[in-house]
Amino acid sequence: MKECIYCRKTKNKSDFSLEHIIPYSLGGSQLPDNLKSYDVCQRCNNILGLFVDGAFEKNFFVHNFLIECDLALLNQSKYYAEPLSCLGKSKLSPPEIKEEEICEYWIGTLGLGVFWIRPDDSRFEAYCGGDPIKVKSKKIDTRAYFVLPHSYSESSDNANKLLMTIKEAFRDKPVKKVLCHDFDKESDAAYVLLEQLGFSEPDQLDEKRKNYFHSIVKNGEIENNLQHDLYHDKRFLAKVSIGISHCLFGDKILNTESINKLYKVLWDRDNSEDAELLYNNTFLCNRTFYYSHYSLEYLLGVPYAVTISIIPDNQYIIININIKQELNYVVGCAKINDITQKELESITNNGGEVFVIYKKIDKCIHLYFNDFILHQNGSKINPQIDSIQQRINENNYTSDKKP
Repeated sequence: MKECIYCRKTKNKSDFSLEHIIPYSLGGSQLPDNLKSYDVCQRCNNILGLFVDGAFEKNFFVHNFLIECDLALLNQSKYYAEPLSCLGKSKLSPPEIKEEEICEYWIGTLGLGVFWIRPDDSRFEAYCGGDPIKVKSKKIDTRAYFVLPHSYSESSDNANKLLMTIKEAFRDKPVKKVLCHDFDKESDAAYVLLEQLGFSEPDQLDEKRKNYFHSIVKNGEIENNLQHDLYHDKRFLAKVSIGISHCLFGDKILNTESINKLYKVLWDRDNSEDAELLYNNTFLCNRTFYYSHYSLEYLLGVPYAVTISIIPDNQYIIININIKQELNYVVGCAKINDITQKELESITNNGGEVFVIYKKIDKCIHLYFNDFILHQNGSKINPQIDSIQQRINENNYTSDKKP
């Protein structure tokens, strides 16, 4: 028997499974084993993965910045499937859309437009793509309408990239894919190509919607509502803080006052005002979306990477999560007074620890915090980070070339 570090219930050992404290979507599988845990029950692994990790990674900003991190590491001169980026719930009213359905707008390479009509769900309103379980159900009727970019040409250099992107879109979901363009119905080759790309024969409803969406894109009449949960990070940071605290300092840390406050946040589904994250008032869950060379997200982040820092301050061990040098999240975990001098020294030696993660190429670069700051200010460049940054530069990827 053993106790789960999240629900604190004692269960059979067979009920436990590997938990990536930092989720897979952020590259958590690349972190060293001492930052992963086998002390999480399968129920917590599943529930927290869906409602806590999911709320964070499916947030509009996080979702799209992670896509950019992946795209930056792909060779732009080669053909590959680019992931679609979600632009939120559209204000469109396509023919015969039901009250319980929404029309979500996605874009892809070269300006590919995709209108996904799927069930609405208030619990997952701020999730890009909605309820990740429901949309995989074969019992749910969802349809995605693809509008090719105006510049598309079968003979263009990027045609193969576009076709691969279309083929991979919704691969793991039972979505009916409809092309909003007419083709030569007498051409066997056209039918074969459409079938290979996953398109279905349009029915009468699809024909109405094809004309509607094609007209909308042509006239540039697309407006979207961005669904953004201001508290998407709160429970997630509490979960990460509890998990990393346990990985670093063991069972005893879970019974301290500071971690008990984090449990209150983790299991607070209503965002109560009295459930607050640990840290001083200045940096409590700092969210910054604007780029500045003097800002926290610049200093503690690396372009097109997820950067995890574990550093001490006067009161707490601090965890900093940075995405693409654009999003920065700060949370306090264990209190300095609750750990031993030896444990504190293991963190404070060389200022702390930093993990720079490039998920797309399965790479995690582990540095001491002092060495990382020297790299950031140009005094002592880290050759591994520099090599990857040169690769990104050679790929000629920039954020303004969003899919």
